This record gives sequence, C-alpha cells and structure tokens, in this order.
Amino acid sequence: MGRSLNKTNLRKSLDYLIQLLIVFAGVYAAFFLDDVKTQQRNQQKRIQIYHSLLKQAEQDSIEMSQAFSMLDSVVITPYLTAYEKGLMPTLKPIFLGSAAYSTRTWEAILATGGLDVLDLKLIEDMEAYYLQVHNLIDRMKKMEMLCIQQLLPNFDKD
Repeated sequence: MGRSLNKTNLRKSLDYLIQLLIVFAGVYAAFFLDDVKTQQRNQQKRIQIYHSLLKQAEQDSIEMSQAFSMLDSVVITPYLTAYEKGLMPTLKPIFLGSAAYSTRTWEAILATGGLDVLDLKLIEDMEAYYLQVHNLIDRMKKMEMLCIQQLLPNFDKD
C-alpha cells in the first residue's frame, strides 16, 4: 500500500509539474508573441516616420529650388547679362519675403513618442538638417536687411 500511495503521489507530482511547465511555456510564448507584435508595430511606425520626413524634405527641396530659380531668372541673370555687355547695371534690392520652414512633422514625431523607434543617426541627421535650414534662413534675412539698409537708400540716386 505504501508503494501504491508513493506511486500515486509521484504521478500527481509529475502531473503538476507537467501542468506547471505547460503554463510556463504558454506564458513565455505569450510574452514572446507580444514582443514580436511590438517590434512589428515599431517597424511600421519607423517606416511611416521615414516616409513622412522624406516627403517633407522633398517638398522643402522643391520650394527652395523654385525660390532660387526665380531669384536667378529675375535678379541674377539680368544683372550678369547686362554686366557682360559692358553695362553697369544698378543693383536692385532683393526681397525674399517671409522665409520660413516648417518643423511640424518633426514636432509631431516628438509629441507621439516616435523617437523611441528611430535610430540615433537619423535623429542627429535631422537636427543637423534643421540647423542648416535655420542658418540658411538667417543668412537670407541678413542679406535682405543689407539690401534694405544699403541699396534702397541709394536706389534712386542713379
């Protein structure tokens, strides 16, 4: 009888151990699958952010190309053409309008926790990009101020 009770206890213990292992494996599998899902969502979010930033950079590039093309055709080319003909063309003020850039996409990424899924290199590149744009706009504003201060007062004196 002792042997039979011992066998029953062993069998019950083995059953409990098997059940415990099954529960452990199930919980582990659930955590693993949740991690896989999280990684997939982060990858999708990363791709959306890259596309959004690329779209914004392309739009900025188009706008800057148009602005420089207009500046070239309206101001620079006529001046250089007249100068090459031996004329002394009058310098004309350049009004750049309200030069500005938008950081809305970048700000939205920051607000929604998008930085968590981006790599450090992209973050550094974006900061450098916005710094360069900011510096370019500052230079353009300084150029406009010089035009206003130096050229406008002397514009009618010719």
